[in-house]
Amino acid sequence: MSKIYNPIAVTKTPRAATKVVAASNSLNNDGADYVCDGTADEVEIQAAIDAVGNIGGKILLLEGTYNIQSTDIVMDANITLAGCGWQTIINFGGNDLQLISTNKDNVVIRDISLTNSADAEGVLLISGGSDVILSKIKVTEGGGGAGKGIHVNPTSYDFLIEGCQVSGFSGSGVEGMDIVCIRPRIIGCFFESCYNTIALSTSTDWMIVNCEVRDVGYLVLSSLNKGVFANNYVDNGNHNALDIIGSGSIVTGNNFIGGGNAIDFLSSMDNIVFSGNNIPDNGDINISSGARGNIISNNFIDGNLTNNSVGNTIVNNLPRGSIDEVVCHYMKNTDGDAIVAGDVVILKAVAAGNEVTHTTTGGDDKVFGMAVESIANTAYGYIQVLGKTTLLKVDGTDDIAIGDYLSTFTAEGIAKKAAAGDMAFAIALEEYATDDSAGVIDALLITPRKVGAVV
Repeated sequence: MSKIYNPIAVTKTPRAATKVVAASNSLNNDGADYVCDGTADEVEIQAAIDAVGNIGGKILLLEGTYNIQSTDIVMDANITLAGCGWQTIINFGGNDLQLISTNKDNVVIRDISLTNSADAEGVLLISGGSDVILSKIKVTEGGGGAGKGIHVNPTSYDFLIEGCQVSGFSGSGVEGMDIVCIRPRIIGCFFESCYNTIALSTSTDWMIVNCEVRDVGYLVLSSLNKGVFANNYVDNGNHNALDIIGSGSIVTGNNFIGGGNAIDFLSSMDNIVFSGNNIPDNGDINISSGARGNIISNNFIDGNLTNNSVGNTIVNNLPRGSIDEVVCHYMKNTDGDAIVAGDVVILKAVAAGNEVTHTTTGGDDKVFGMAVESIANTAYGYIQVLGKTTLLKVDGTDDIAIGDYLSTFTAEGIAKKAAAGDMAFAIALEEYATDDSAGVIDALLITPRKVGAVV
């Protein structure tokens, strides 16, 4: 029985192409689709990119030096531009030219060395687009000018920058990486001799992990939320190592070497977890006024920890120990009136367990702590429950001496010298003996305990 063959028309999708470009000094240019002559080599590279088009494909640059002289190299979507490692060098010389990708998705650039001594907006400039991967790229600026290394502009998102090396961007205010995008991931990169190593801004869900930073000025991370800065080695050369402006991020497992401020908690830096970091060499932490809700715990801090704000929790940091420890809770005021800084509050007997109020009961068993800021009725704010304060309001009718236990007084928001049977919540670090309720003293807030009871 013979077979009947009925041909079926098939619509073929064009396959991704691969174009090979050789430099003028490549060891072997056999099989290359384009061979450069060492002058204006952007012409051949651009021709290869344009030949592939946005259907997608790969441009392979063989080893050697490609000299860029007249125009930018412009990427297209769905293209991989790959070298043969860092022996593939794209040299922009002193020309204000760049490797550019504008509003292109699914772009990969890898295994290439880029160098420029001009004041370009970015040796590698990404403006818009998504799902871009920059992998194992070496970016060098040797002129000390105002040019940037890798520059990613707004409207870009879902970026992976991995295994890159950026160095020499040492001009005043210059960034090795200037990243403004959504969901950037910077992993395993090396930075050296940059004025600002990374300027990362206006980003959410960001990540900088496993990077090494040496002989640098600043890492400036601004307008950021919900990010991770983890397992990095930062030799900040006695400058501020890390400035984060934003909220909800985690900084953990890092080594901040070289002195200076390891981190500045700036005024709009809230709800940051800074934990498990190593800060030797007299490195400091500075908490600016207005930085609230941060947790600073389980770090080694060889220098000073300066807390100029309220509402932060600072615990278990060595070798500083309890001298800097402060614990605050975010609680709801349901007193009916405002609570102000320095007011003593008690825990309100409600099922939620998160409400506080004033009391007029002396030695109240439900004493909880002291407000560190003004909290309107029904609003939330920070209540300090442990650590040193300079804000505690007291009554001196019964003279208060240094070391006396303190409990609630019969006037709202005021503490007094605790009597036997009172629930004490603080220890006086300053005396007050005036017969009024106008005192404000230094005190150490402690876990509440009964005066005279066995503890």
